[in-house]
Order: sequence, then C-alpha cells, then structure tokens
Amino acid sequence: MTSFTDIEIKQFPQIFDLFKNGGVVLYNRPELLIKMEEQLKNAGYLVHESNCEQKPQKESLLLEIVQSLPIPQFHPNVNLDGFNDYLRYLEFSKHKGIVIIIKNFHLFYKSDRKWAYAIADIFAQQHRSHLLMGNRLLTILQSDDPRLDQKIGSIGGYEPRWNTVEKSYENRGLS
Repeated sequence: MTSFTDIEIKQFPQIFDLFKNGGVVLYNRPELLIKMEEQLKNAGYLVHESNCEQKPQKESLLLEIVQSLPIPQFHPNVNLDGFNDYLRYLEFSKHKGIVIIIKNFHLFYKSDRKWAYAIADIFAQQHRSHLLMGNRLLTILQSDDPRLDQKIGSIGGYEPRWNTVEKSYENRGLS
C-alpha cells in the first residue's frame, strides 16, 4: 500500500507531508509530536517509540528498537549490520505502515555522533527499500536541538527535513 489515495491526502494531509519529506522527519516540540502520533495511530499506522533520555548504550538502543517492532528475532545481540538486516524483515501485516519514533535523539547524537548518523542513515535506506516493496516505513527523530538537521547532514542521500510546522527557523526558536 505505497500510494496515497486522494481520500487519504484530504483526510490526513499532515501525514502525507511527512512521507513527502523523506524517510526521516525531525520534530523539535514534543507537544506537536504527540498530536502527530495520535493522527498516525488513528489513520491505521503501527507506531513504535524509543527514548534516548537515559542515554542508552549503543547496542541497547538498537535492541530496544528491534524488540519493539514486529520483526522475527534471530539472536539477542544487535550491531549496526544486524540492525539493518532486522529492519528488512519488518512485518507490516494489516497496518497502513510502520512509524518509528525516537525521542530525545539529540542526546544519543551528542554521546556518539557516528552511531547516531549510522542509525539515521539505516532508517533512510530502509524507508526507500520498503517503499519499493509497497510498504510505508517512516522514522521520526525528536530532538531538542533545533539545528540537528545541519549537524547530522545528509542521510540516505538527502538531508532530513523538519515537519511542516517546524520547518522555519522561527518555529524552532531560531532567528
């Protein structure tokens, strides 16, 4: 179910905008993300959430994400290569798509930039791969850092975009 119908676009224009902006979308303000999360659930998306607030170890964040998703579990340890492989086996079943939300991503980025970049890049690549198979996969990274897009740079061949409301500097508290 890759294509958006005219009815879906009219009924959920904000969701369409998220997918239009690529496989990884940024949010700054948690209250906006909460509203979008509800819209996604109401529209039939399976939403999974992880939080970097406790500054998890690299592998524990990957394991937390994998364990929260509908993926067959092969072994208990997850590295970046294994994480990429796991995401290939997402089971979309009856849902319109799967949305992975990672809150406080700026904390993880601050603690290990290379790993944070690699994770975001894997999400962007898997978004594209799943679209080719007719599945909608989206990742939302919530960050208190309003300049995360500039710091992280290009992932999956493009720069991650802020959601429609926060795409202007002013709406992220910048001038």
